[in-house]
Amino acid sequence: MGGIATASLDSTLGWSFTVNNTVALDELLLFDLDSNGFSGNHDVGVWDTTSTTPLLQGTFSAGTSNPTLASADSRGIWRVLDVPNLQLNPNTTYVIGYYNPADGFDATVTSSSILNSFVNITTSPDVVFGEARQAFNVPSLTRPDNVSSSRTPGYFGPSFTTTSVEAEPVPEPATILGSVAALGMGRLLKKKSAKKSQKDTTKS
Repeated sequence: MGGIATASLDSTLGWSFTVNNTVALDELLLFDLDSNGFSGNHDVGVWDTTSTTPLLQGTFSAGTSNPTLASADSRGIWRVLDVPNLQLNPNTTYVIGYYNPADGFDATVTSSSILNSFVNITTSPDVVFGEARQAFNVPSLTRPDNVSSSRTPGYFGPSFTTTSVEAEPVPEPATILGSVAALGMGRLLKKKSAKKSQKDTTKS
C-alpha cells in the first residue's frame, strides 16, 4: 500500500515509463480514492520527452460519470476514459500525468519513502516504471518534468491500459522481386504502346 498524496498547489502529478514491446494505449485510467467520484474535472496527458505538447490528452469528469474498473488497492477504484489508440514504442521514454487544481484537489496514492509507505505495483510485463514526476504551481496540464526521488516509482493517480500491436508482415524476397518486375513490365508496355501510337499517327 502507498501513502496518500495531498497538496494545496495547482499541480500535474504522474510518472515516467518505457515499454518493452510495441503496444497501443487504448484507455486512460484515473484512481478514484474512496470510490466516491472526483471533486472536479481532471485532464490527463501522455507525452514523450521531445515535446511539451501531449501525444494524447483526455478529461475525466467530476463526480461518478466515468465508467469504473476494479483495483487491487482496496482504497479505491479506477475510473476509465476511452481514447484514440496511441502507439507506444520501445526505446522511448514516456510521461503520464494528471492535473489537480488546488481548489478541487483529489488525493491520490503514491509511493513514498518519506511516509515509509510503498505501493504494491502489478502491471503489464510490457511496461517498465521510470520515476515519479511532478510539476507544481502550473496553471493547466503540464508535462511533469521534475523528478521526485522520494516518491519513486510514482504517483498512481493516472494510469492506462494497453493492447498488443501486431507487426506488419514482411514480404518474401520473391514477392518483392515480382512486384518490381511487374512495375517494370508495366512501364515497358506503356512505352511500346506510345511508340506504336506514334507510328500509326505517322502512317496516317
